[in-house]
Amino acid sequence: MQASGRSIRWVQIVVALAVLMLLTWYLNSSHAEMVAQQSAHPGFIVIDPPEEVSALAIQGDTVWAGGADGLFRIDRHTYEVLAQTPDERSFRYARAILVDRFGRIWVGHDQGISWLSDGHWLTLTKMDGLPDSRVNTLAEDPSGVLWAGTWGGAVQIALNADAPKAPIIGTWTRSDGLLSDIVHVILPDSRGGIWFGSCNSRGGISYLSADGKWSYWTVADGLPHEYVTSIYQDQMQDVWVGTGLLSEGGAAVFHYAGGVWSLARTLTRADGLAGEKVRSIFQDQDQWMWLGSEYDGVAIFGTGGVTRLDQTSGLSDNEVKVMVQDQDGQVWIGTRYGVTVIQETQGAIK
Repeated sequence: MQASGRSIRWVQIVVALAVLMLLTWYLNSSHAEMVAQQSAHPGFIVIDPPEEVSALAIQGDTVWAGGADGLFRIDRHTYEVLAQTPDERSFRYARAILVDRFGRIWVGHDQGISWLSDGHWLTLTKMDGLPDSRVNTLAEDPSGVLWAGTWGGAVQIALNADAPKAPIIGTWTRSDGLLSDIVHVILPDSRGGIWFGSCNSRGGISYLSADGKWSYWTVADGLPHEYVTSIYQDQMQDVWVGTGLLSEGGAAVFHYAGGVWSLARTLTRADGLAGEKVRSIFQDQDQWMWLGSEYDGVAIFGTGGVTRLDQTSGLSDNEVKVMVQDQDGQVWIGTRYGVTVIQETQGAIK
């Protein structure tokens, strides 16, 4: 009986090792082999996985996608998703991706800020001086400074050609002038100012001008909602702000005149928005404004009026989190469930 018991234990060990080997093989290879690429509608390509996608960036022929399941690389010609490296899988909740002026990739995620240097990922965390390791947004200003918004404030990082070096040169919190320590979006504008958006009950916009003066906009000042989800400067230099929570919110447009920024107008569903909460904002090569919603797809404001796209049109999901356009004119849309590529916008927009 004793020998029989030992045999059973050895069989259990062998089975466990086999399962472990199969799991390791799956994690290392199956993401590339199990990608579903479907043509839901003519001119629309759906890529899943990746599933939840909160960030997109284009680097040459590669589209980087980030979300709850880490970082993914997609060939923008073939739409093939490459297998993730162990580091890329570890970037849980990759909410921000940026290609800097030197062509390097930066990723903001729940474990800090990582960048690719000579084929290796380097990471800054709270232990290195970040206000919080949970990073929501990344932006580069015209002077070559990287800004990051975290759950504990904003931080400035010096960019230089020496990739292994990324010194923190400044931090910003409520004590320095922000409305909230939780910074969800940052926009360096064309006038040298920095827009900070916070998506919480103390939310709104904190604006730091080039000469170091603060301005603020909240619901009391005309914002549609205190939760700020997105900030974008268009080609006419106006600044668009997306706001909202659940089924409430809207968009605001700021205009610069007479040496100051002012809230020029707001938009709601009655003005053409797909849904009241504006989740993302983007302007394409034809200068059409795309405003993504939380539940209702995207509204595209073009010269001929407003076009709305949702799952019935070919989107992978109605929650539109991020949008970018590649050098061939394809629009890449990150949603709650996968990536949608619109191959020809002229065909999608009436």
